[in-house]
Amino acid sequence: LPRYMPAHVATLKQQIRSLPVKTGVYMWRSGSDEDAEILYIGKAKNLKSRVSSYLRETAVTTRGTRLAAMLNRARTIEVVVTPGGERDALLLESDLIKKHRPLYNVLLRDSRYYPFIVITEKTEKQLPKLMTSVRSDLEGARYFGPFTSPAALRRVMELLEAALNLRHLRFQLRFGGESVEGDYLEAVAMATRILEGDTVGVAKELFELGKEQSARIVLAIDSSSMDEDENARSWRRVQENAKAARELSQLLDIPKIPRRIEAFDISHFYGQYTVASRVVFLDGEPARHLYRSYRLEQINDDFSSINKAVLKRLKSKEQFPDLMIIDGGKGQLSAAVNAIENVGVVDELRVCAIAKQEEEIFLPGRVKSLDTNIESAAMLLVRHVRDESHRHAISKMRKARRDLFREDSNLSAQSKEIVED
Repeated sequence: LPRYMPAHVATLKQQIRSLPVKTGVYMWRSGSDEDAEILYIGKAKNLKSRVSSYLRETAVTTRGTRLAAMLNRARTIEVVVTPGGERDALLLESDLIKKHRPLYNVLLRDSRYYPFIVITEKTEKQLPKLMTSVRSDLEGARYFGPFTSPAALRRVMELLEAALNLRHLRFQLRFGGESVEGDYLEAVAMATRILEGDTVGVAKELFELGKEQSARIVLAIDSSSMDEDENARSWRRVQENAKAARELSQLLDIPKIPRRIEAFDISHFYGQYTVASRVVFLDGEPARHLYRSYRLEQINDDFSSINKAVLKRLKSKEQFPDLMIIDGGKGQLSAAVNAIENVGVVDELRVCAIAKQEEEIFLPGRVKSLDTNIESAAMLLVRHVRDESHRHAISKMRKARRDLFREDSNLSAQSKEIVED
């Protein structure tokens, strides 16, 4: 190893080998636990290549002792792939840095010279305004960015104006058109969601309102770096997801179309290393940065495990899903319903279970499963979400086994050294 690199870098190199060759955000952490400190957050067009560059001997000469200090504390690398490309990676990187304020991040803490898109706060005297600024000290404002490319910033602003008719609405407001104030506030709210990354969700809503051209423009914001074929595929995906969500709301008798779906599954190894997984889908697409896992007691009881996992989830401060899916049958569903009743949110949550063998859907209070078409768009969505939850649970269980095995191996090695001494 290079002289400035600690011995544990060999473990980091092993982790880097499995990183995706995709665009996204990477985080250097001080450990593998969820509470481990985030030391540094960055973005990359090629995650594997970018993270690998930190471990080259020439890196320390160009980045100084700050890199060496960070690597000395780093134990794991976590990545989030951004399907929307580099623009989404830039926005996510900025949001995560502001949220976690990592010790070794410097650039985005002092980003005065990079412009932001700013949405000002609504007050009694003034409506919110969408604008650009290099200032980051406007009280109550929301900031999106920074944008390292002024051309990209102008492009996003132009598309937002076109998609949401903002310029025309502002003109009407300026000349006494108070009747359009509600439309203007709704347009600003949609712009906020788009800048937060919910382009697919907004496009879906516009499409359902008959505003197909506006929906296409919103997708162009998310796909400005893609070619026409990719943009067309993205548009088809929005339509397919919208259809599946509508069918699902009808199948499960949900009053509103489920935009946020969460699914739970349990994985263990002969009653040990029990892990519960929670995956999140937003408008039919996996939102991997919202995935969670819960290490539970070493018991071979899926019912208790589901109950504890759902309780932990509902006691968190995250927004509730429109639909919760449990991987299992009537027993697992009852355990989840019991947790929901304990928290007192029965009226706020819709929940169902899907059993693996016959792909049956069970609802609370019903003895028999629903009569479903297994190949319908709604069922394909449910199965996709369930399968992703199952994959995530197995992945986290295997990681728990590896971590505990390493700890046991280290303890055995230490014990051997003491005996030999």
